[in-house]
Amino acid sequence: MKIWTLSKRITEVRNQSCEEGAFQQCLITLSLLGLESLVGKLKVDLNKGLTGVDLQERNDHFGSNFRPPMQPKSYFELLGEQFEDPMLRVLVVCGIVSIVVDMLLAEPEKRAYGK
Repeated sequence: MKIWTLSKRITEVRNQSCEEGAFQQCLITLSLLGLESLVGKLKVDLNKGLTGVDLQERNDHFGSNFRPPMQPKSYFELLGEQFEDPMLRVLVVCGIVSIVVDMLLAEPEKRAYGK
């Protein structure tokens, strides 16, 4: 039964064009039927690749795969994103409170900074 199902699937893949199907269909064709069959269905030449006309037709049909480059975040944006973490906020507040309390409650001889 499994051999019949695999044979039926191979026949289905052979009858479909990779241009009409999805990318996964091409991967199935490659894994089941081999490289030559996939190249035939994609209508490309392994030695030459795509010509300018073929490339333009595919670009019109499938669209461009160009992605504009990402803009890097500034230092201040990265720093601001770090303060979205509630635990970091708690630690910063605790640090500030600790410094203020230490300065207010320190003995007079320990307040002589830089002497």
